[in-house]
Amino acid sequence: MKTKIISLMLVLSCAGASAATALPNSSGDLRALEENRAAGDKTAVLTKEETNTDVSGSRKFYLQNFAFTSEDAVQQDVLAALVESYCGREVDFNELQQAVNKVTAYLRGQGYAVATAFLPQQEITDGIIEVKIVLGRLSNVQVNNTSALAEGQAEKAAGILKKGELLRTDRLETVLNNINDLAGVTAVGVLRAGQANGTSDFVIDLRADKPQQKILYTDNYGNKYSGRYRYGFQTTINNPGRIGDKFFLGGMLSNDNLHNYNLGYEMPVGSRGTKLGVSYSLMDYTLSGFYNILDAVGRAKTFSIYGSTPLINTASEHLAAVYGYDNRQLKDELRTFGIDTKKHSNALHAGIAGNIKGSGSYTGYSALYYAGRLSYDDASSYTEGSYHKFNTDVNHIRRLGNVLNLHVNFHSQLASKDLDGSEQFVLGGANGVRAYPQGEASGDSGYQATAELRYATPVPDLTLAAYVDWGEVELSKSYGQHRGLAGWGLGLQYAKADDYYLRLDYARKLGSEEFTSEESDKNGRLWFLAYKLF
Repeated sequence: MKTKIISLMLVLSCAGASAATALPNSSGDLRALEENRAAGDKTAVLTKEETNTDVSGSRKFYLQNFAFTSEDAVQQDVLAALVESYCGREVDFNELQQAVNKVTAYLRGQGYAVATAFLPQQEITDGIIEVKIVLGRLSNVQVNNTSALAEGQAEKAAGILKKGELLRTDRLETVLNNINDLAGVTAVGVLRAGQANGTSDFVIDLRADKPQQKILYTDNYGNKYSGRYRYGFQTTINNPGRIGDKFFLGGMLSNDNLHNYNLGYEMPVGSRGTKLGVSYSLMDYTLSGFYNILDAVGRAKTFSIYGSTPLINTASEHLAAVYGYDNRQLKDELRTFGIDTKKHSNALHAGIAGNIKGSGSYTGYSALYYAGRLSYDDASSYTEGSYHKFNTDVNHIRRLGNVLNLHVNFHSQLASKDLDGSEQFVLGGANGVRAYPQGEASGDSGYQATAELRYATPVPDLTLAAYVDWGEVELSKSYGQHRGLAGWGLGLQYAKADDYYLRLDYARKLGSEEFTSEESDKNGRLWFLAYKLF
């Protein structure tokens, strides 16, 4: 039995010709700034305009099965199972359309950006319907540059795409995200119909981003003996060399003779998103309080070379290999007694860092391995010599409805031996167990975790928080002494993305563990952080 279908076409273009695929950018301590970026800066998002494919008609006929045809390899059994419910019964044209649309949606969900399933003009024999599948291939890449980025830089990043390759969403997002990761530029991508059937051109529009960014901040996250109140700035100049590079400069001082300065430069290398950077920081301090009688001063210089290479860089997932080298020159003096201690360290590190964005969730993570050596210039110490340590950091945000979010953070360090104080893991403070002073309970190995529930109030930009912090540290690898700290608290956050941020925290300890770094505070501890972006 034969039934003729005249021009029954699901008019989705074989190449998604009319589907404009736009990929725009989305838009503390300074850890809060990172939390504000949890959605991802300048992240490619693939959207599509679909043609109305409704086919009217009530005529029914018996459908035995579908036959899938394609110039590319497709999973016949998977597609057959997808539309099995339509087979072995009478269907009308609209039901056929629904089945074919289901196949199209599945293929695009598998990462084929403009994949299309359609019904070609055909004669139906023995209830078998042919469904033709075109996955879509790249015709050309076109770059329209209205930014300050030098000609050829974006083309270099887009060079990983080859003419004739299958158009996969992850490949397109990777190219756009690699370009968007360049400083001073924003990239938007559109797929347009190619000259040949089943092909598309990938058009990348480059637009200028902020030429510079400035942050002014103040907090009370400092140490009692070097100045509890701190004031600082950070300036970043984007794209000074017109290659997507950046230069940054910062400074901070406390209310009690601590000064910290830093500068650095970062640039892209190659076509796959690799970045290399160099930085230098200088810190000097004079300790007060108990240390006044000792006339204790110190200085630290740090020179770093670092890099990162993305392994995955899509809208939903980012994974990068990170690596670097640090050289530190440290000097501590007790001038009252004429004691002058100089030491230096060299360390290599390598690991991974990334994030995963899901429906209503965000997870950031890193794992770094350090191998270093500490040397004393004029003396010796049990911390001298080679050392190894492994650090992990995980933060997870889960939406619990329209106004509630759960934030969970975990940090850890595992050390091979007794470490110098500059390499130790610290439990207490604004970025740890907030019920305890900055610097309380430092040691060689340890972990610290936080669970925080945030409520978005009806007042715009105002969030309330309740949290629990806890952790444990091994004070000395040699002696195996441990300390555990825990606390709870309430927080208030007033923030507007890319504009300002204010955070207040009130925390009290849980348990009987006393302070050792300074006198006990029976009324709890109050922390604040405020910054303004320009």
